Amino acid sequence: MKKALCVGLAMALAPMAVQAQTATATVNASAVIAANLTATLVDDLFFGTLAQGQGSTVSTGGAAAGSATLGVFEIFHNSDVAVAVTPPAGITGPGGTIPVVFECGYSATGPTDATFAAFPGCAGLTNTGVTAPGTDQSTWVQVGGVIDGGNTSVQAGTYAATLTFNLTAVF
Repeated sequence: MKKALCVGLAMALAPMAVQAQTATATVNASAVIAANLTATLVDDLFFGTLAQGQGSTVSTGGAAAGSATLGVFEIFHNSDVAVAVTPPAGITGPGGTIPVVFECGYSATGPTDATFAAFPGCAGLTNTGVTAPGTDQSTWVQVGGVIDGGNTSVQAGTYAATLTFNLTAVF
């Protein structure tokens, strides 16, 4: 019995079998490819010098007539670009505000390209598209509009407004 007790105690005090331990670890890898996005003014929109009662139309998709100029800016980018603008109701001067219906368009082939996609009221001008993702390219935005002749029977002077375009690189 003593022998059995000694064997039992020896077994109880003997080291336990060691089991292998395992663990896992994860590391996330990422990178951000920076978007190139700049905008450069090419020309301001100018409706021309108008006589009282004279209207003016400056349409996107070509060259403006007479002394008028299309508003144009160039976007240099390497990703799609969301373009948003809320044009003012008109141009303001000494006689108040002259209503203007603005029009916008854009093209990837040049600032005076006749294939500009037109957006009356500048609504829908949302994404310029990118022909080769990751490659630097230019897109030109044209801004034109219409002033009704009946709205120019106001006090002489200079009338102006600012259109602010918000550009966002789209990933």
